[in-house]
Amino acid sequence: DTMATNRNDYIEKFKKENYDRVVLQLPKGTKDFLKTQAAIRGKKSVTELVTDAIESYCDVTLKKADRE
Repeated sequence: DTMATNRNDYIEKFKKENYDRVVLQLPKGTKDFLKTQAAIRGKKSVTELVTDAIESYCDVTLKKADRE
């Protein structure tokens, strides 16, 4: 479907222009563990959980709007 392809292309282009991608290799099962931990803590995603953890641990702000 052309419309879906155009939408996906737009989303991918937006992500590429606005986000850095960080890939972690963790032991099998860690992803499910982190998903559970995110849900327990009321986070929307593992990305939000990890971002909040980095901000807290490093005492920094990673959200672009907060850094400008």
